[in-house]
Amino acid sequence: MPVPVFVEVSDTLGATFITGFQRHTREFLRRLPNEANNDAAYALVPIRWCIGCSSFRRLDDAEHELLRTPPPPAIATPRMLSRLADSLPAPFPDMLRRAVHLPSVRRTRHRIARLRGRGTHPLHHDALRIDEWPKDAWFLDLEAVWHNPATRDRLLPELRSHGVHTAALIADVMPELYPQWFSRVTVDVFDRFIRAHLAHSDHIVCISECTLTDTRALAARLGRTRSLDAVVIPLGADFADVAKVADVELPDALVDRPFIVCVGTLEPRKNQSLVIDAIERLDDHPELALVLVGRTGWKVDELVERIETHPLLGDRLFWFDRADDALLQTLYRHAFLAITPSRYEGYGMPVIEALAHGTPTISSHRGALAEAGGDWVEQIDPDDVDALVALLARHLTDPAHHRNRRKALVGYRAPTWDEAAAALDAGLGRFIAGHHS
Repeated sequence: MPVPVFVEVSDTLGATFITGFQRHTREFLRRLPNEANNDAAYALVPIRWCIGCSSFRRLDDAEHELLRTPPPPAIATPRMLSRLADSLPAPFPDMLRRAVHLPSVRRTRHRIARLRGRGTHPLHHDALRIDEWPKDAWFLDLEAVWHNPATRDRLLPELRSHGVHTAALIADVMPELYPQWFSRVTVDVFDRFIRAHLAHSDHIVCISECTLTDTRALAARLGRTRSLDAVVIPLGADFADVAKVADVELPDALVDRPFIVCVGTLEPRKNQSLVIDAIERLDDHPELALVLVGRTGWKVDELVERIETHPLLGDRLFWFDRADDALLQTLYRHAFLAITPSRYEGYGMPVIEALAHGTPTISSHRGALAEAGGDWVEQIDPDDVDALVALLARHLTDPAHHRNRRKALVGYRAPTWDEAAAALDAGLGRFIAGHHS
């Protein structure tokens, strides 16, 4: 019988949008062995936290279908807590958000939610509840779980006590390296997550050599003495469901004109302000537009206000805060340039996705971005607006240079999700064989 590898998908199923974590979780679950593969060495078993059960449970048929076919992106509506927090003077908003995520408060919130939900809790969920973890099973964290009710500093020791092996995919450890870029809530909950895995898990999967180096350095700094077995895997740049989808309609102001596409959640390290600064300085090229694609993140109130009140908004500046794969693919296809100006990345999905579409790409050289883009991109210092302005102007005034950069990408071959899954499959196979030999 295949060894069960439990994978929590609570965040992936609950999100009304798809970020990198939701994407790679879905892509891996589509490709790696499941419980129908009786001849495989292991089988991924998606599970989620059930408030009504007050435990993990397997998915029902509707949830399995939702994993295969994610919902369309929804228009976000502010949560009551966020509206309340935003109405308070500093530093109370951050204190309130932080308090809500304290372990004791979180457990109380879920007890209340469970009591409220007893009358609506589907009966068939009880039959799916995991009351006992199989010995020698595995628990693999693939998604962004640090905000989830079952905090890993409590869960992992319990799993290990039942003979369950644990592992995690680590995209980056930035909240540990650069806490100033994140909310205190994110820093606190991520710290509990990463410390728990470094203390209790023997195996990690990293999405870049940079992330692996950072993780091992963090483990050493925290005094971890046990060996940390790791594998580095690529992430795919192919769009699984929209490869043959026709272009969606773009705003008239973007038709038949050059535009830059910049993809990423609005947050400090993504550094979108650098590109806005550059566009403002390119007065001699009013034909060039900038398209930002990404949800509102944290610590970006000033940036959001700058975008929403910018005199160029709707003319040379556009912001899509909810973009599905079809829109994103259309933007990549028609972009004059793509840019990833981040001050740090654990890899750089927008870079390889843009390159895969044959779009000339400019990228920062920080973190793992140089690893992702290599010689295929033109690299910049994310704090040097003068260099970026000069490079953009060159693409606009030197058609041969722009044409050559685009032509060179004919030879680019992006990693695929099949290759990513094969690498993860090999890593899991090695991890499991090491414990069952």
